[in-house]
Amino acid sequence: MNLITLLSSQFTGYRMYTLVQHSGWAAAGKESFRNAVELSSIMHVTIEQIEEAGGLIFETYSEASDREFQENYPPEVRGLTPRVNGTFSDLKISGQKIYIASPV
Repeated sequence: MNLITLLSSQFTGYRMYTLVQHSGWAAAGKESFRNAVELSSIMHVTIEQIEEAGGLIFETYSEASDREFQENYPPEVRGLTPRVNGTFSDLKISGQKIYIASPV
């Protein structure tokens, strides 16, 4: 990420995204979403905090959306119930834990 992008995201409202624990689990407690992620606009925390926690940063909605699907449905997942291979940080955005992807 270059300095201009970083400054834009922090000071001009330019949206950047990360992945967080799915609201189906975080807010509604639905067991089938315990190990699922969804994309989130970065707000209330800094990019640096997300990176320090091990989270992912995306410059576009499209990139975040594509990665959301890849993480929720890795090749070994069969059926409709998502199951990520990563873990979740204690750092939260709007009550949802930031996702930490498994090393490839």
